[in-house]
Amino acid sequence: MSYKSFAELCDVPDEILDFLNYKFDIIKKSQISTNGSKGYMQWQNQIENVITENPNENVWKDNDFKIVDDFFSQYVSKIFRFRFSLLMAPFNVEWHEPHVYPRIHIPLNNNDAVFQLKESIDSAIIETPSMVYGKAYLVDVTLLHRVVSKNSKTRKNAFFCFDNFVTPELEEKYKLSP
Repeated sequence: MSYKSFAELCDVPDEILDFLNYKFDIIKKSQISTNGSKGYMQWQNQIENVITENPNENVWKDNDFKIVDDFFSQYVSKIFRFRFSLLMAPFNVEWHEPHVYPRIHIPLNNNDAVFQLKESIDSAIIETPSMVYGKAYLVDVTLLHRVVSKNSKTRKNAFFCFDNFVTPELEEKYKLSP
């Protein structure tokens, strides 16, 4: 299934946002970033098989995250490869290969970073609006993509892969038009 390149999915309840910000701060202080860059860092919150991105091999490192799983179960069938990220302005995440699954992003602060997406190396750039704190967004990273920081505001983010929406109505709403 091909999804829209970018779409607002839902409002995220305050208790989920508070929980994610709390966990972000703890994990940032207690875990080593999985990618080692000074400008962009990620922390994984599930034990996973990174090579295959297999949703059946994921287990939460911290069972408290069930609150996130429970909330998003009204939208997607399975959360996997859940991570936090921090993009320090003015750094960018450069163009990189498409991933197997789309992602849902939950900004943990307001910032002006945007995704830039391309269907192919020679195609036009699709630029997303900046994501707003309090919302969750579908980003189709099955396309070539990068994240561009527009000014000096650091970007805090939580995001996860998913395999399917839970209802035909949601699939229809977020799929690409023929």
